[in-house]
Amino acid sequence: MKRGILQELGLNLADTNINYLGLPLFRSKNKDVNFNFILDNLVSKLHGWKMKMLSKAGLATLIKSVGLALLVYTMQTTKLSKKLASKIDGMVRDFWWGCEQGNRGLYLKAWDHLCLPKSREGSGFRKSMEFNQALLAKWGWALLTEDQSLCCRVLRAKYLKNKPLFEATYKDSDSWFWKNVVKSIDILRKGACKVISNGEETYVWKDPWVVHGKELYPKPITSCLERVTKVADLLTSDGEWDIPKLESLFNTETISDILKGGRPSSQGRDRWIWTKEGNRKFTTKSAYLIPALERAPSCVVAPALWNRLWNSKILERHKILWWGILSNALPIREILVKRIQIEDVTCPLCGEAEESMEHLFLYCNFAYHLWKSSPWGTPLTLVVGLGTGLNFFGT
Repeated sequence: MKRGILQELGLNLADTNINYLGLPLFRSKNKDVNFNFILDNLVSKLHGWKMKMLSKAGLATLIKSVGLALLVYTMQTTKLSKKLASKIDGMVRDFWWGCEQGNRGLYLKAWDHLCLPKSREGSGFRKSMEFNQALLAKWGWALLTEDQSLCCRVLRAKYLKNKPLFEATYKDSDSWFWKNVVKSIDILRKGACKVISNGEETYVWKDPWVVHGKELYPKPITSCLERVTKVADLLTSDGEWDIPKLESLFNTETISDILKGGRPSSQGRDRWIWTKEGNRKFTTKSAYLIPALERAPSCVVAPALWNRLWNSKILERHKILWWGILSNALPIREILVKRIQIEDVTCPLCGEAEESMEHLFLYCNFAYHLWKSSPWGTPLTLVVGLGTGLNFFGT
């Protein structure tokens, strides 16, 4: 088949490393070899930037707007291997922490932590594997909402064949693209939900349709004896919810969640919405946040306070500095002594106490005189109050 395609396109039979629209036309069994060009492009970009000439804010901007953006085009249609995604994350992580070839450097925060949302103590970077899944989930959403693009029509005709997307499977002989789309369905299950119009196309127990419920699926009562198939069976002749029937099937929490949605419109077909966005439309960002928030640890600093920091009208490099202070992500001796051997942990500026975050920025004599000589003329009471705030944040 490969030879026939090459002859039909008038391409050189000896050259099998052919790209079409920026992607390999043919895939080998070792898929990583086909996508080494991603690593090459990333290396050329990262090594072309002068790390020592940039602030942390500059590094963050380059990583988000250039470094990670290089991957988007490929990841929209291709599922990268875990090995390749790990290499990409490692290269970006080393760039962020200022590590060069031959110098392993010091990582003060795990990459998983940096890739959390800013409201959850992260830096807003993206893990390649999770972002790859979110981009592929966009194709699943297009199939779910019956998008009429040529690609979706082909996939529906060849693989779905009138089956619901959530019941889709794949065989070893299926195309790699279809396999990637099916693997992304798990993300859609956690955010896609049906809004009931007439209930004719929605199954009671198979489909998510409880929009205001935490799990989107209805919860039956233990003594449920009545069997229903479609949500239309739960409506009266005038389109209202059949309350006695709901009470015979579901627990009180589910009934309350169903009634919060109001009366079904009874006009047109049931339609899919995305519950992770206020406008009910699917976005790659909200799909990425699903696994990111699942692995996020409990926050010491409230998300609202993090949002207040990142939305404040101060310079970006000052925001990064505050993030480092509140996240314990600065190379002070109190932190370094837990990772490497240090003989002296006292403050190198005053030599009077251990170099902790509070001491360095608040209580050190050098820091205190800087505060006093600043244009704001910060009084001691304000400095002490700020220290109390830092203790409250758990730093």
